[in-house]
Amino acid sequence: MANDSPTLLSVAVETCPRILVIEDDADARENLTDLLELDGFEVDGAATAREALANPRLKQYAAIVLDRRLPDAVAEDLLPDLRSLAPDVGVIVVTAFAEVSGIIQAMRGGAADYIFKPVDAEFLRASVARLVERRSLQQLVRRSESARLALMESVPCIVLSLKADGRIAYFNEFAAELLGTLPSDAIGQPFGDMLKPELQEGGGRQRVRYDPLVHGRMHDVEAVIYCRDGSERWTIWNWSAVEDADGNVLLGVAQDITARKAAEERALQNERLAAIGQTMAGLVHESRNALQRSKACLEMLTHEVDDRPNALKLLSRVQRAQDDLHRLFEEVREYAAPLRLDIKPTDVPVIWRESWEQLAARRGGHNVALIERLDPKDAVIPVDRFALGQVFRNVFENAIDVSPADGEVSIEMAADSLSGTDAVRISIHDQGPGFSEEQKKRIFEPFFTTKTKGTGLGMAICQRIVEAHGGRIAVESNGAGAEIAIRLPRGKP
Repeated sequence: MANDSPTLLSVAVETCPRILVIEDDADARENLTDLLELDGFEVDGAATAREALANPRLKQYAAIVLDRRLPDAVAEDLLPDLRSLAPDVGVIVVTAFAEVSGIIQAMRGGAADYIFKPVDAEFLRASVARLVERRSLQQLVRRSESARLALMESVPCIVLSLKADGRIAYFNEFAAELLGTLPSDAIGQPFGDMLKPELQEGGGRQRVRYDPLVHGRMHDVEAVIYCRDGSERWTIWNWSAVEDADGNVLLGVAQDITARKAAEERALQNERLAAIGQTMAGLVHESRNALQRSKACLEMLTHEVDDRPNALKLLSRVQRAQDDLHRLFEEVREYAAPLRLDIKPTDVPVIWRESWEQLAARRGGHNVALIERLDPKDAVIPVDRFALGQVFRNVFENAIDVSPADGEVSIEMAADSLSGTDAVRISIHDQGPGFSEEQKKRIFEPFFTTKTKGTGLGMAICQRIVEAHGGRIAVESNGAGAEIAIRLPRGKP
């Protein structure tokens, strides 16, 4: 593949500019050569158009001096070929014929200057010097642009430029890889489409606006951007107004701070859990003895009133309430307890089948069937067997509770991606009423529940376990049942 980037050789050549003289008259060619060499140029010659076009150095010349009439071509016919092969090289046409039409045609063909014979030495030297300077500036700009692009492509950050209307004009490879797209697909798209809705113009508390940036800078703007696989990345942006010739007025540089945000969230969550754990440890310790004493007393009391059915019913209700209270203590204690995972390569379908069988009594009155769809090659991934089984039990319990008689709960496992790495997606779908938008937003909040009974910790525990595996869990619902989607990495977290 050709490489047009500057090299040590090309830089060395430019420090001693080289001129090509295309002239069929040997004496005239020699005179022009001597004249240009006096100014320190290196000069090559060509007697015909064919010889000139075959020159392998054609692109490297700082300027070309071209006789209008050659044995095999005239300047008007040769100029398009020269411009095609050496578009950055200026051409000076030299002629003995003062034809206005020829001059106009040559200038339209790309000639940079037009000189009549006999050649005025000072005029020619000035014209060549002007073209050499222009060529040097072009090379300098090109090298500067190459260095700028190389820098933007090499930094481990998102780098993009926006036009005044907010559309993307430049998008580096790092950004493309992070977001799972191609630079060519991103260019021309509105930058706002990458942002979460509340960060776009017109929505929510934090907005990314373009107008204030046109005349200044903006630093440390945090924003959540969407990736092609549906995942989200936290980013922190620095913006500057850097208008260029193409009208790209905003330059944005962003770092991916998703890992930092996740660590901060985990630290905050751990603090909350530690506080809950300490509270529950004390509460359970103080309450356990009282519950055990009251339970023993209730059991003794049942023997005293075994001939009074109504009293027995009341005692049974009190005992169930005690059991519910004990279960509440245990669930909160379990939610607050530290997770210690024993992750090993495990056949995931075996785990969910065991969990389904453990719920046989719960689904007995519903006669709900489990329908599986999976590719066997996606079945074995590194997980904690017990913890993931708990996730499946919690999700299955909810699905069974909302399923109609003789209904179905479907589970599907397929290859997927997660933050740019190989993963699997496990989808569990029921035939219940689904979730409202409010329920979808709050389903993983601790103590939130849609049931009349329960602690509301089941799905929060599921989320904690899945995220401890390095995965993600989400709820989807379109009014035709609910779907819980679990993504787990193929590698260890």
